[in-house]
Amino acid sequence: MAKAGTIDELNSLFILVPPPVPASTVSKPPLPPEPAYTKQSYIAPVEHNNSSGTRRIITIVAVAIALFIGITAFSAYQNNQQEKHNLELRIAEQERQVREARIREIKTELKISYRNLENAKINLHDVSAFKLLRSSSERHEQISEAEAILASWQKSVNELESELNSLNIR
Repeated sequence: MAKAGTIDELNSLFILVPPPVPASTVSKPPLPPEPAYTKQSYIAPVEHNNSSGTRRIITIVAVAIALFIGITAFSAYQNNQQEKHNLELRIAEQERQVREARIREIKTELKISYRNLENAKINLHDVSAFKLLRSSSERHEQISEAEAILASWQKSVNELESELNSLNIR
């Protein structure tokens, strides 16, 4: 790309200098008109530094809101903790009532099982005794049945006593 000063046809433009601008044609920009001062009777507003007062009010309101939110949250937390504590007490009371009911039930079953155990011992004693007109195999069969019944009642008594002991420990 060629520069404008190196092209022959344009050389004449760079040689000629334009004539100077006459001073009469150059004008200064117009000055703004001076305001007309008139005497007015008015009270000048008193300027207060509202920014510090406004900040103080905003700060007080923000602190009050924060305190309100904090107190409300703390109150809700206390209510929640109280409800949780009351629920735990109700559950513990229900568990205690269920345990006591089961203990009463076990004691009743134990009384019945002790009676049946005693009856099974008496029955085993009767079956073991000599009876006329009974064969030896019949006698052994009756004794085996009576021993099985006795063992069953003994097992039942042992299980009930074990459960009762575990409930009384709690």
